Amino acid sequence: MFLLADYGYVDTGSLIGVRSDWVKDKKDLVQRFTDATLKGCYAFLNGDPKGAFALIKKDNPEMGDDQMQYTWEQLKANEIFTSGDASTLGIGAMTDARWKAIWDQMVKDKINAEGEDYKAAYDNEFVNKKVGMPAQ
Repeated sequence: MFLLADYGYVDTGSLIGVRSDWVKDKKDLVQRFTDATLKGCYAFLNGDPKGAFALIKKDNPEMGDDQMQYTWEQLKANEIFTSGDASTLGIGAMTDARWKAIWDQMVKDKINAEGEDYKAAYDNEFVNKKVGMPAQ
């Protein structure tokens, strides 16, 4: 996962990158990984976070319980994962318009060349399905 927002990209917190041959030849595996990731996000946000906190502390022992609790509460209160398109399409939501905005920024930053087909860079087949989303 890449935290694209850390690099200044619009409206994107993270990205799951998958090899194009896997998208073509291992669709079931990609879908199961994506679904498990999204279900895990909802379980973390809506369940008891203590198990996740223990795993976080294992890799980040300097992270205190109070800080983790505060962060978890702020993620929920500010709808960090569940606002915008995610409020209707589920966590992991991605739209063509968002991809186009990201692509345009990458062209501006000279990461991608002008005129390339931005639609070849993504596949929304595995998202926008409300997987794990609580009933509203």
